[in-house]
Amino acid sequence: MNDIDFATATDGAMLAAFAGDGSEAAFAALVGRHQTMVYNACVRNLRQSADAEDASQAVFLALSHKASDAGLHARATLAGWLHEASWHVCARMREAAEVRKKREREAAAMHEQLAASAAQWSSVAPLLDGELKELPEKYRMPIILHYLEQRSVEETAGLMHCSTDAAKQRLCRGRDMLKHCLARRGMALPAVALAALLAKEAAAQSVAPTFASGAAKMAASQLSGHATILAKAAAEATTRALLIRRMRLPLSLLGAVAGLAFAALLGWRMMPASPAPLNNKAPETVVKVDKAAELPGVDKQEVAQQARDNNQDLQLGQSAFDRPVGQSAFDPARYSNAAVRPDRVQKLKEEKKEEAPFPEENKQ
Repeated sequence: MNDIDFATATDGAMLAAFAGDGSEAAFAALVGRHQTMVYNACVRNLRQSADAEDASQAVFLALSHKASDAGLHARATLAGWLHEASWHVCARMREAAEVRKKREREAAAMHEQLAASAAQWSSVAPLLDGELKELPEKYRMPIILHYLEQRSVEETAGLMHCSTDAAKQRLCRGRDMLKHCLARRGMALPAVALAALLAKEAAAQSVAPTFASGAAKMAASQLSGHATILAKAAAEATTRALLIRRMRLPLSLLGAVAGLAFAALLGWRMMPASPAPLNNKAPETVVKVDKAAELPGVDKQEVAQQARDNNQDLQLGQSAFDRPVGQSAFDPARYSNAAVRPDRVQKLKEEKKEEAPFPEENKQ
């Protein structure tokens, strides 16, 4: 293969010579034949000379990877293969350039957002902890552990006794809730910017190295009763605040129950009294004898009969209310002497007999 004439040899033969013994001269002669066509094709597609040079080198590098292909060895010219390879290389480079530009735009936008958010941090910082403490415990603790204490998601999940996915979901939900809380206070921040601020600014300030030992000494003095007045007042106020927060829910439930009980009692007191049931039963016939019947010379039977007549009149009046609509109050049976006063009829007969003269007297 060293005796090959590069001026008359085919492209396939020179490629085979390169693949057989690694002849750089054969590959260089092959590149010299087609480099102008490949370069101009890359310039037309990429519009930049530097990108066109990179693309041309990528095309011939791809050809070197295909040097052992027997199909290419049989070709008299590789111009068609190199042209198609140039188009594919340029297309991939255009896609990569678009992706790179998109990421650059996103990075620039993120930088602008962070710059704008950093300018607002001085206003957000005083509100952050106040709004954070109002979040539910389920979403507040992951934010504190991950952002404020700089713990990893795995450590946060272990301390929360949940899976890593659950910890990520709680972090995302907690950030959204915190974002809405800050928005109500007039601090509207994108969720991405809020997460970046929490990660960057929330724990940016370092504590003095002697702080831990000083706090331990203060706690020891508290136990021994030698703490300063300011430290005691702060500790007592913090304890009261935590107790009030813990008792907030039970007290609210107790107040709700008391309110419902008071409303029920007030409603019961304002209810109208139930009317007495109507007594449709006819009054019993009671014969009352007046005290005048006990006087001498008064007929007791006549007084009793008069009382019975009065009771019958009362019954008649009651029946007027009890009878159906349209029914007449007159009842002939109640007004017949035989049905109402048979004893009085008998008394009249006896009186007539006493007034009649005896037969013996008539004879005389």
